[in-house]
This record gives sequence, structure tokens and C-alpha cells, in this order.
Amino acid sequence: MWETRPEPGTIPCCSFCGIRPELIEQLTQGPGSVQICKQCVALCREIIDEEQANLQKLQEELKKRARSCSICGTRCPVNYHYCYNCGSQFPQQT
Repeated sequence: MWETRPEPGTIPCCSFCGIRPELIEQLTQGPGSVQICKQCVALCREIIDEEQANLQKLQEELKKRARSCSICGTRCPVNYHYCYNCGSQFPQQT
């Protein structure tokens, strides 16, 4: 006979990858009927860690391309000679 698919919500499975509990180590219940497996949690953590590393690299690059005004604290591009917010002159870089 043909197998019929169970009604949604009757057999718990990962809401992200669809794997059933028999095939996974751990299934964590979230709000409502959302559930996530251990493998999807690990993948999400890996993605978040990569994004944070990329964000840190971007912030370091921005620090190299901008400087803060000593009077008002506005960040201006390195090639500006005057603060565009308060008009104070930046010290000459050698």
C-alpha cells in the first residue's frame, strides 16, 4: 500500500530540515509547534560565528578608513582634513 503522509504536527520533526526524531540525537521544542534538531542548531551557530568574524573584520577595516573628531566625536573619512560636523581641523598625518 501507499504510505500516507501524517497530518502536520502529529509526528514531531525538525522544522528546519524535516528530519524525524528517530534519525537525530536531540530535538528541542521551541515556541508553538517549532522544533529544531541538534544538527541545525550546530549549523546556525557556525553561520552566526562566521557572520560575527566577518563583522569584526569589517569594523577593523572601517577603523582604518575613518577617524574620530577630538571635539565632537564624529567619525570622518581619513582623507577629510576638516570634521564635517563641527568644522575642526584634523591634525596632519605623516
